[in-house]
Amino acid sequence: MTFSDVLNNGFAKCYIFEQGGMTSTGSFLLILAIALCCIVGYFLGSINFAIILSKNRSRGDIRAYGSKNAGATNMFRLYGKKAAFLTFLGDFLKALLACFIGRLCWGLEGAYLAGLFCVIGHVFPIFFKFKGGKGVSTTAGVMLACDVVSFLVILVLYALVFLASRMISMASIMSALMYTFILYNVNKMFAIDPGIHTLLALTISVIVLVKHSENIKRIISGQEPKMNIFRKKSDDTANEESSEENTKNKRSLHNDD
Repeated sequence: MTFSDVLNNGFAKCYIFEQGGMTSTGSFLLILAIALCCIVGYFLGSINFAIILSKNRSRGDIRAYGSKNAGATNMFRLYGKKAAFLTFLGDFLKALLACFIGRLCWGLEGAYLAGLFCVIGHVFPIFFKFKGGKGVSTTAGVMLACDVVSFLVILVLYALVFLASRMISMASIMSALMYTFILYNVNKMFAIDPGIHTLLALTISVIVLVKHSENIKRIISGQEPKMNIFRKKSDDTANEESSEENTKNKRSLHNDD
């Protein structure tokens, strides 16, 4: 059993193959591998970077402001590009790590299972009273970790939809809608058995779509806000700085009295 074998098939599968079939030890290892995928994925997902980063800001918890969503888009609107990028990067990388651990445990199925629970952890984080984000950045990490070709196709789709609509939510919704379809057809193209991971990917898509239900309603009614990612800072950030400046001026006047 080499590291390459474990990386491709997972430790549990490799052990079962070496034994020539399922044994009692093999069954235990498989159950343990599945449990680890779920537990590690969920706890990694529960590390919500929007909440962590926002609590170090003057306003505090991001969930009390803007859209009240603990994600990169709300961070961008309130705190600007740098905060949004760091939020996206953290949520993206935690998914990569979860999927890597899952792959070591149970191969590709383990990667998708750990990725699914990472998204669940992000949406319902145990560390933050089960109120998290919508799972888009984390889902992107799962896509890249599990199927690079599908990720690239969806990335192009995401970019095209965003450029056409100027709505992050629209791009996220369309990507989630097309994820399973694209994954299934890419697998067929490369003669890969879709297997259980297609069902796990579908579950991830459903979670993301359900979390965007309010956005879908606003898009239909024409009330969903558009975004300009090329501006220097969000209006809310500017207002925050103006408010802080006014507070300082009031304190100065108070001291003069």
